[in-house]
Amino acid sequence: MATLFVITEKLTINSVRNNGVQVEAESLAAAKRWATKNQMFKGTVMEIRDQNGTILSWKGKNGKWIDL
Repeated sequence: MATLFVITEKLTINSVRNNGVQVEAESLAAAKRWATKNQMFKGTVMEIRDQNGTILSWKGKNGKWIDL
């Protein structure tokens, strides 16, 4: 069963950005793959939240995902 994730691309981890892309994925790993594949700019921070707004994972400028 697919889960809804909200993926946001930001300049830094502390940047505020209210809008993100809603993606249905089978798992957090699948959402990470989608986010990495669709990252627009090199060196930005990718953030994955659940539909309640809780941060699940983020990818830093070094390109590594950190699960929270």
